[in-house]
Amino acid sequence: MQSERAREAAEIRAKGSETARMITATADRDVVVLRGNAQRQADQTRDEGDAERNRTFAEAYGRTRISLPSIARCKPMKLD
Repeated sequence: MQSERAREAAEIRAKGSETARMITATADRDVVVLRGNAQRQADQTRDEGDAERNRTFAEAYGRTRISLPSIARCKPMKLD
């Protein structure tokens, strides 16, 4: 009777361990997928922000560009 109970207990523990390994493997895979998706979304958002920043700078500096001839006409400051 006692050996039969020990065998049943060992069988139940083995099934529980296998189930735990399956759950852990699934969770680990899900973490990898979620992190990959989050990284891809972060990269895309950062790239879109960089593009918007570059457009803003291009507009700002495009309107206020100083030409080289106008810089050449400037007189140097005298330092006393």
